[in-house]
Amino acid sequence: MMQRNTTSNQKDISFPFKGVIFDLDDTLYPEQQFVQSGLMAVASYLYKIYGIKVYDEMLKQYLAGNRTTVFESVLKRIFKEIENSLLCKLVHIFYSHKPNISLYSDAQICLALLIAHKIKIGIITDGYAAAQRRKIAALELDPLIDGVVYTDELLKEPYNPKEDAFHILGAQMGLDLDEVVFVADNPLVDFIVPRRLRIPCVRIKRKGGEFAHANPPSPDCAPDVTIPSLEFLSGLAPILPEQREKKEFMQ
Repeated sequence: MMQRNTTSNQKDISFPFKGVIFDLDDTLYPEQQFVQSGLMAVASYLYKIYGIKVYDEMLKQYLAGNRTTVFESVLKRIFKEIENSLLCKLVHIFYSHKPNISLYSDAQICLALLIAHKIKIGIITDGYAAAQRRKIAALELDPLIDGVVYTDELLKEPYNPKEDAFHILGAQMGLDLDEVVFVADNPLVDFIVPRRLRIPCVRIKRKGGEFAHANPPSPDCAPDVTIPSLEFLSGLAPILPEQREKKEFMQ
């Protein structure tokens, strides 16, 4: 388990911000780990109740791009009829299981550096809040971060939960939004709101990532900087929203 340590011998490292707000899934840990962990929990239940082995087939379908009907598609090959109550049970098991997941190695290094240099750390995460809480717990992030917002728990329309999330997290971290940067992986949706709030945006673009080949559909969705590893955060020059330039560290 990573521990908070406020001392550092790496005096040559500097950060042009006072806080970092991270996305969670595929930014700090690989979401595919959570999927595999959830499928294993579902497969274990089905084996216990029905004596069938379905993990490999479920994982194969997921990796082939099936994101919505994995359970139904696999079970249809085994049973003539599938009760909706069983499918609901499997979905519940998937999202309520204790996940077996771990941080990316570069995320571990980055968080340690941020903590050592007294940079505040926050997380904004979408999705089913109870499942996201279990992910945070499994990754042992609670003692390392200064705030977390689960957008699923915020008031919806006519309010704006996405914008509210940044304001709430800024208050939790004790920082103004002009003192933070936002780091995420998905250029299709992640940067729209923080750009609107004039928060500098950093895209983490790892090889093999879920959105590694995705391109921003418009300038309003584009990050200010793209980096291949979270370790590059320590080398960023100040990013000024009024002088947005797309800076690429990728080869």
